[in-house]
Amino acid sequence: MVLVGVITIVSISGGDSDGPSSDLSAKDTAKAYLDALSSGDAAKALSFGNAQPSNTDLLTDEILRKQLDTMPISNIRILDEDK
Repeated sequence: MVLVGVITIVSISGGDSDGPSSDLSAKDTAKAYLDALSSGDAAKALSFGNAQPSNTDLLTDEILRKQLDTMPISNIRILDEDK
């Protein structure tokens, strides 16, 4: 049962020791991901996932910029972390 919890945490927080989220908690990783989206940095947002999408056509800096022009992502808060 402990192994399942560790795998879940590693999966949520990036898991790759070379990745940007390797030292972050799940809560911090979620916040950093949303911050990357809100700043229009698609590559940084994608870097927080273990598995990369097969097609990133819908998550590019240009697409994010268009979305943020229409509806900005703001007031990011992670209210609770289920441990």
